[in-house]
Amino acid sequence: MACVDVALLPDHVDIDALETQCVIVIDVLRASTTMIAAVESGAESIQPIADVQDARDVAQNNPEVLLCGERHGVPPDGFVIGNSPLEYEPSVVAGKRLVLTTTNGTRALSMVGHAKKILIGGLTNRASACIELGSQDVLIVCAGTEGRVSLDDSFTAGMMVQWLTQQAGYDATETAQIACQSAEWLLLKHRSCEQVLKSTLYGRRLIDLGMDRDIEYAAQLDSSEAVPVLDLPSNTITAG
Repeated sequence: MACVDVALLPDHVDIDALETQCVIVIDVLRASTTMIAAVESGAESIQPIADVQDARDVAQNNPEVLLCGERHGVPPDGFVIGNSPLEYEPSVVAGKRLVLTTTNGTRALSMVGHAKKILIGGLTNRASACIELGSQDVLIVCAGTEGRVSLDDSFTAGMMVQWLTQQAGYDATETAQIACQSAEWLLLKHRSCEQVLKSTLYGRRLIDLGMDRDIEYAAQLDSSEAVPVLDLPSNTITAG
């Protein structure tokens, strides 16, 4: 029987075990949701980069790419678009190569680069990402927020564990069970994924920045069939 495990932060990952593991990286507010939106809108590729200046350098050397991303919720100077999934419409990104840097999501991706396979997951593509696994064991890695465990990511991980255990017969580690049970309790308390995300620390931060619609978009459970996959040799994300 296939097994699902959860790492609540990238720092919790056993680096030595990654070469044999399939990983799903989650940064639901908002990097992974944005990557899903970009792939769904026809972006040719996304190059995730952890550092802002490194992203600027890549874009400077490749003027045809779009420089995208955020720090602390807003685009750095000179960036074409930020990290809102609503910005990644076909008219903007279709057929384009993107360079993306974010506070948490791209850092998380850089920390699991030795994994056997890396998928990008969120609430919007929960079922599609889980189906993409087939029957492989999987480690769900939460990006967290600036080095701290985040409720929005752990909730999303729990919702994935729920699908895998109920729909695909996966066994769950104790950490995965805790994430799943917490997610089910949060959903019962708040009545919708949107309200759960809006109740979290980073959700409230986005609301303060006037980005309520990003949360509403990110909370659309199982609304996308796009499954971004990180190709390790080229460090680019494309459709799975």
